[in-house]
Amino acid sequence: MIYTIIAQDMIRFVAIYFIFLLGFSQAFYLIFLSCERHDKLYHNGTAFNNIVSDPTESIQRLFIMTIGEFMIFYRTLNSCPIRTMNVIGKILFLIFELGVSLTQFNLLIAMLTRTYESIVNTRKEYKRQWAQVILALETSLSPKERLLAMQKYSKPIGTNKKKRAFVLNKKNNLTGDDTRIEKENKTELSIGGKRNILRRHLKDATSVFAKKVSNSTILDDVYKKKEFIDPNINHPNSVNLNVP
Repeated sequence: MIYTIIAQDMIRFVAIYFIFLLGFSQAFYLIFLSCERHDKLYHNGTAFNNIVSDPTESIQRLFIMTIGEFMIFYRTLNSCPIRTMNVIGKILFLIFELGVSLTQFNLLIAMLTRTYESIVNTRKEYKRQWAQVILALETSLSPKERLLAMQKYSKPIGTNKKKRAFVLNKKNNLTGDDTRIEKENKTELSIGGKRNILRRHLKDATSVFAKKVSNSTILDDVYKKKEFIDPNINHPNSVNLNVP
């Protein structure tokens, strides 16, 4: 996550901020230089104090103004004797404060938030970042150094020590949601198994009860027939129920 933020968002923000800072600093340098020349020409250098004497100092002044110290800069700009440069300088000052000091930092916060959300939504993002770091380290080493490093973390296969392999120890690193889902699945399976056992027992009990009911019904029919059939008469449909 930190690698992605530094490699993408921070570098992009610094590049955009440096472009704005460089452009506005040179514009303010020209404005202050014009005010200084006009003051030396018409007021003998007493009406205006130039705080931006060279382009490098102009960049430093704008960077300090971005942090929040802009009163000295604005007071000096307001004391410019040229009316046109005074108005242009105030317009540029307003654009710089709104476009750079506020918008740029809000843009940085938005980029960081988007990157964080995209990384959080991707569960295996850290593995990909780890692989990128490992590849970057391996490409920075020479072939001999990579071979020595490979011999440290690999193990030989069998008796041939030239054939080596990387041993992986698999671990179940489950998050809280995965653990909860796994427990719910186990609970559902256990409940389903208990239901199946109860259904089987109920089915067996029902079949036994049905057999008993059918046997008792047959006996009742036999006893009813016994009442209407004389045992002394040799009838073809008679049944001898006098079992000794």
